[in-house]
Parts: sequence; structure tokens; C-alpha cells
Amino acid sequence: MKEIARKGVVKIIWNGKDITTDVSKYISSISYTDHEEGMSDEATFTFDNSTQIWSEDWYPTQGDTIELYMGYNDTIFKCGLFEVDEIVLAGPPNTIEIKTIAAGITKALRTRNNHAFEAQTLRQIALYFCNKHGFTLVDNSSIFSNNF
Repeated sequence: MKEIARKGVVKIIWNGKDITTDVSKYISSISYTDHEEGMSDEATFTFDNSTQIWSEDWYPTQGDTIELYMGYNDTIFKCGLFEVDEIVLAGPPNTIEIKTIAAGITKALRTRNNHAFEAQTLRQIALYFCNKHGFTLVDNSSIFSNNF
């Protein structure tokens, strides 16, 4: 009995539009890293750019969203929703590398910053960060009413 090798497949949704058919002939490589905890998942797309289409009409914009699906012809799974973070044009041969991170993490939340909190309660510190990033503090726990 012959065994048939499974074929790897990918599906790319860019800003809500399925572009898989359009870009499939340009794909050089796609890598996906699913970090356990504490780090944002990543996906890197490398495309052939010998026609310069990625340098002109298709040039990506930082913050564009990409849904990535990967698998085999019989099983495909969603890797996640990513935001374009870094764009690298290189050559020869002419390529474009698009580095992405898991979406939903704005640059302001990823930027390291230091702030001293002296003589403030945990609730005051939590409110500071909620206000800074446009969140609402959900305060249904007694932990925020205690002064530490």
C-alpha cells in the first residue's frame, strides 16, 4: 500500500482579506513561534520581491493585521492574529521579511518605562495604568481596598 505524504498548506488573511492565492507564488518561508507565557507569539513572513511588487503596490504598513492559518491539506489550525511590527527589504536576491507579533498588544503597552510609586495603594497604582492605557479597572475584589 502506498502512503501519500501530507501537503503543507497556509492561509493568510491580511486586514480582513484572504490574500493566500495572490501571495502564494511569492512565499519563500513562513515561521511561527508560539511562546508559552510572558512573551508575545510571533510570525515571520519572507516573500520573493524580484518583481518589486512588495516595494510598491503591496508594501505593508506597520500595524496591519494578519491572520495566519497553517497545517496540512487535511487539517489546518489558526496560529493567531498578528500585527506587522517590522519590515525588512533585502537583496540580492530581492526579498521582503515581514515580522509580526500577536495582535492586541499596542506599542504603548510593549514599551518599557519606569515609574516610582511611593506611598500609594495597590488600587492607586492599578488605576494609574488603567488610565494610561484606556482601560477600566474592574474592582470586585477586596484586594484593592486593603492598604499595603
